[in-house]
Amino acid sequence: MTAAGIDPALHVFVPGATVRKSKTVADFLKDCNKDCGTPISTQRARATWIVGHIQAGVPIAAITQAAG
Repeated sequence: MTAAGIDPALHVFVPGATVRKSKTVADFLKDCNKDCGTPISTQRARATWIVGHIQAGVPIAAITQAAG
């Protein structure tokens, strides 16, 4: 199934979930990468995203607004 075929109301990481939690993706990645040599971290990905945009010359105000 592609992203285009997914109902936007469905939960992709926890099918059948009745509650939305902000840590769902982070918890999913943590569980999936227990045996990985370099675990994936949403915090590291966010920091990499911010630094990449700073290095690309994106205005700080735009980055802070997009990053929340």
